[in-house]
Amino acid sequence: MLKDLADVYGIPEFTVSEYIDSTTEFLVQVARKRGRLGRGGIPLLESAGKIVLNDWSLGKIKWWCEPPAAPVDIADEKAVVSEWAEAFDIDALLKDGDIEMKE
Repeated sequence: MLKDLADVYGIPEFTVSEYIDSTTEFLVQVARKRGRLGRGGIPLLESAGKIVLNDWSLGKIKWWCEPPAAPVDIADEKAVVSEWAEAFDIDALLKDGDIEMKE
């Protein structure tokens, strides 16, 4: 998945280890690629994060995890709820308010 995300931004693929924070490394690469550098060439991580969030909301990033293999089968149960029948009586609703139906 990191390779796909790196391809979206055109950044070099990076390795993940216990010593390297993959999120920070990703944002550093995005900041460098997009020219979001502060004084002394320090990558602006907040600005890079905003770029990623904006791209996510615009649909440039298609997914971050694998989609489910198959849709979940939900049992289709239907029942008539008799105790709510009175609340949806159209004649009672029309007579109750100011609106009267003229025949």
